[in-house]
Amino acid sequence: MINTGSRWTLRLLQGSDDLSSRLLSTIRRTLLAPEPWSLDVDLRYLPVVRFLRNNHLNASLLEVGSSSTGITPYVSSTVVGADAMFPGSIAEQLIPVVTRHPLPFRDASFDVVVSLDTFEHIPRDLRQNFITELIRTAKRYVVIGFPEGSAAEKHDAAMEKYFTRQHGAPHPYFVEHRGYGVPKEREFERYVAHATQQLSKHVSISKQKNVNLTMRTLFMRLVWNKRKILQRLYTVATAVSRWDRLFHFGACYRTIYFLTIHE
Repeated sequence: MINTGSRWTLRLLQGSDDLSSRLLSTIRRTLLAPEPWSLDVDLRYLPVVRFLRNNHLNASLLEVGSSSTGITPYVSSTVVGADAMFPGSIAEQLIPVVTRHPLPFRDASFDVVVSLDTFEHIPRDLRQNFITELIRTAKRYVVIGFPEGSAAEKHDAAMEKYFTRQHGAPHPYFVEHRGYGVPKEREFERYVAHATQQLSKHVSISKQKNVNLTMRTLFMRLVWNKRKILQRLYTVATAVSRWDRLFHFGACYRTIYFLTIHE
């Protein structure tokens, strides 16, 4: 199902009404929404949306690891989604392609290839192939984000304990994070260097830290708490996600890498 909270965030980004009125309207709609809105998802995707907008990209887009929705609530164009499964209802804008690796697309098939919070779910012995495939299928840009480094690993361990106390069993995402290992600092850059040499491509890399660890600890404790009132408080916090830059400072959970492919 399409993330309606994110659609309202996008309208906030584009709207020109009085700020306080927009916030109050968003909070009211949040409280009445049948499903929780996701601040964590907004904070993950909005820097990518800004990158696409700043580079004037109305482009062919592949998202690897999209699940059934992915980036579709934030863009107006059709998105090809590649994933091992698509649970639940599939977003109208998404063209689902059930696949594992290698990706079933020709070289440079898409202007932009995006993959968020998927890399850490790839077994370490397959990560080089995963990165090579992202770069191979991209014509202009690759955007990839994932939890990175020892601080993110410690954060996951603490959050897993909290989730288990609240729900009686660990979240399967944490089980994979532990089993496969959160990517280490500079691990990704080594994979990129190998891939570009293999593919004879020249790539420049920039990166952005994403979501302060302390702030993420606070709002994930809200969403995973069994008390509904605290979960609703989390959804209300989504109203401020239009100022996502305020969350990206200091020690952060995730790193988003922006790769530019040069001719």
